Amino acid sequence: AVWLDPWATYSTSGYQIAQGLMAIASGGLWGVGLGVGNAYDVPAYTTDFIFSVILNEFGVLFGLCVIAVYALIFIRGVSIAMRSRTKFHTLLALGCASFIALQAFVIIGGNIKLIPLTGVTLPLVSYGGTSLISSLGIMGLLQGVASVNQEDIKEDQMIALIGEES
Repeated sequence: AVWLDPWATYSTSGYQIAQGLMAIASGGLWGVGLGVGNAYDVPAYTTDFIFSVILNEFGVLFGLCVIAVYALIFIRGVSIAMRSRTKFHTLLALGCASFIALQAFVIIGGNIKLIPLTGVTLPLVSYGGTSLISSLGIMGLLQGVASVNQEDIKEDQMIALIGEES
């Protein structure tokens, strides 16, 4: 009920969502500037509502750039998965890319009231050591699969080169 109409319970359970929406609306297209906005009135602005702070201080255009970065991470992860030689590496890369994209979708969708807010953090952005370490670990796994793919390509090129010489 709070997700559908946060204004009905503004003074109690809808306060956080309503403050987040007001922060987004006051940011506009270009934002109000770093440290200038009213996004600090939003409870949990460093974790759950970090995207509202981004939209408030830097604007919708910067918010779209943040979404584009997550989309590029997902596309790159799928590309790495498609080039993998083993099923394990394919599933690992696809799982890592999907995890980052799904977590970003859940927090961004919750901040803009597209879906109910769940309380997860925005990967690589939100405050919290555990969130950052796990996100960096996932990116490291994705990079590891990409490195293995690159080594396999070089190995195949060497085999083809040796085959041509004989």
